Amino acid sequence: MKITLYILCLMGCIVANAQPNPKNYFDFKDRKQLVFTDDFDNDNNNWLICEPKGCEIIPDDDTMPKGDSCYIDGGLMRFSVQPKEKIGRVYVNEISIDMNFNRNFEIEFRAHIYGDNDNYNFGTIYWGRPCNSINGNNVYFGHKGLRIFYSNLQFDDSLHPDADESLTIPRSHQKNTYNTYVIRKYDNKYYVFINNEFIGKCPYIPLTGNIIGLGKSTNNSGEFDYIKIYYLPD
Repeated sequence: MKITLYILCLMGCIVANAQPNPKNYFDFKDRKQLVFTDDFDNDNNNWLICEPKGCEIIPDDDTMPKGDSCYIDGGLMRFSVQPKEKIGRVYVNEISIDMNFNRNFEIEFRAHIYGDNDNYNFGTIYWGRPCNSINGNNVYFGHKGLRIFYSNLQFDDSLHPDADESLTIPRSHQKNTYNTYVIRKYDNKYYVFINNEFIGKCPYIPLTGNIIGLGKSTNNSGEFDYIKIYYLPD
């Protein structure tokens, strides 16, 4: 009897100390610490100002501020199409949050991107950028696929070739409605999920900032339902 109790106790300790599997969407369900959330019921986080206090979005051949055609209404942050949008650009709003992106973390958001041209029909999110810089991680997402990559001031993808992955969209992805996306940073990797389904991983490059941005590509519309950011156990 004593031996049986000892074995049961030992098994309980092993289970309690078991490491979570970052590829399993539900393994961190009860281990998250909510750091930031926005349901877009209002603009208390100042997305529509477009530029975090003391910073500015750097206009370049890829990214432009999008405040004039972005509004918050009915629990959504909406991006509408405006005349003379330049093909190939991404239009965004960004804010600064109190977050250390070098810890383990998870970003969850729900979005719907739609338009007539599937080649430019994608949304974007980035995080970990410092003030007045584009150094950080980006995701482009749409019905044709998802790309996660590290951007840098040199616009040189060869600086971090291993940290650029194009991932296949799962069957659960819906073209004409909202989908839920999760980017999970654990140890030295990102793990990406769509609608709770693991779709791939990518190396993590250390980040130096705390700016996050949401947006969409040229000549389409986008809606963000919410964003939540958590710390995960170290």
